[in-house]
Amino acid sequence: MATTTATPARAAAATRAFPLKYFVLAFACTWVLWVPAALEARGLISSLPVPATFLGAFGPMVAAIVVTAQEGGRAGLRSLLGRVVRWRVAPVWYGVAILGPLVITLGAIALQVALGGQPPSLGLLIGALPTVLFVSVYMLITVALGEEVGWRGYALPALQARYNALISSVILGVMWTLWHLPVFFNPDTHYSNLPFVLFLAYIVPFAVLIT
Repeated sequence: MATTTATPARAAAATRAFPLKYFVLAFACTWVLWVPAALEARGLISSLPVPATFLGAFGPMVAAIVVTAQEGGRAGLRSLLGRVVRWRVAPVWYGVAILGPLVITLGAIALQVALGGQPPSLGLLIGALPTVLFVSVYMLITVALGEEVGWRGYALPALQARYNALISSVILGVMWTLWHLPVFFNPDTHYSNLPFVLFLAYIVPFAVLIT
């Protein structure tokens, strides 16, 4: 009798627990690559034999797979990874995903012009399309797959089992920002030219928006 009553209790406690193990593993899987990459870029160590900055982006996904396999076994993994290829959603969300970034970009351009700035050159915009396409594919692989399987696939549901959506999003936004910390010391990345506090002020509201 004690066994049958204790098992659901342990499961409920695990559900409500802060996903510290996941965050520690996600940081470790990434920082073990990103810290040496930053040292290499500064000439403090010899060249690395692997593309560490690229591979480090998959730390959140690796951590999510490992922790999910431990906690939920094959059924948990099927649920986690099955959501990656789930395409049957309401058409409005396809509109948001495809047109949303375009609307935000056009709004930013309009705001710049309204505040007295110069509108971007149409020729330069067209010339930038190949770069935009390449970056989009790169982000699809590293961010949408490497990061989001972990952040939104595992961490956010785990946090929402304990906190409301807003608090969960703020916590995740802070952890998401801190996870990027090594690339701010890597001169080969654009993060090195960005104030960390400004990045934090951007990521936390963005995390709320995504939720």
